[in-house]
Amino acid sequence: NMATIIKLTPRNKDLLEAIFSNAPKNYEEALLKGKTPPISVGKKYADFKKEEKIISNLFENHTENRCSCIDEENCLFERYVNKNITREELIEILI
Repeated sequence: NMATIIKLTPRNKDLLEAIFSNAPKNYEEALLKGKTPPISVGKKYADFKKEEKIISNLFENHTENRCSCIDEENCLFERYVNKNITREELIEILI
């Protein structure tokens, strides 16, 4: 058991209150705040990291107006964010 005891000083109390008051309320909100989705059962960590890099590159290209899409309707990143395409489908298209 590796518990950590935090001394409850006024500064620590303010920090803890800020952390817990701004905590995500559900899984989708956690993903929007930058939490990494869990690795699927049976998937290797190296494959997961490769997928993360592909999605990260797609995000960078999209936000820097270097998106490989022709128009907004065909934007892969937008389709992924709006859940019109699954992570697996997105990776399959991009590989």
